[in-house]
Amino acid sequence: MNRQATPLIGQPVDRVDGRLKVTGQARYAAEFSYPGLVYGVALGSTVAAGRVRDIDTAAAEQLPGVLLVLTHKNVPKMAPPAPETPQNRFTRATPLLQDTAIHHHGQLIGFVVAETLEQARHAARW
Repeated sequence: MNRQATPLIGQPVDRVDGRLKVTGQARYAAEFSYPGLVYGVALGSTVAAGRVRDIDTAAAEQLPGVLLVLTHKNVPKMAPPAPETPQNRFTRATPLLQDTAIHHHGQLIGFVVAETLEQARHAARW
């Protein structure tokens, strides 16, 4: 095996933001504020297979800060995938929130959009 040495391996590398991070002065992505930014939380299925019989979103929609609750009832319908492409269960596209069928545990069955992450998380539990 021919391994060529490189001058970078094993050498210290200067971190431009290192001093700011260790002194607590660095700003991280979550610390930046953007006007109009909203947050979303996905709600996954707790069963591996079945059908969604009903989803009552009224209580979640009334919570403070909740802007939208998406389910199979109100999401725009998508065109079915093209049949000419051979697909198996590992490669086929699975359109989200298009019907009541549950194909796997954790499958997206709802999505909450709110003004803060905490509000979205709280509404997703309703």
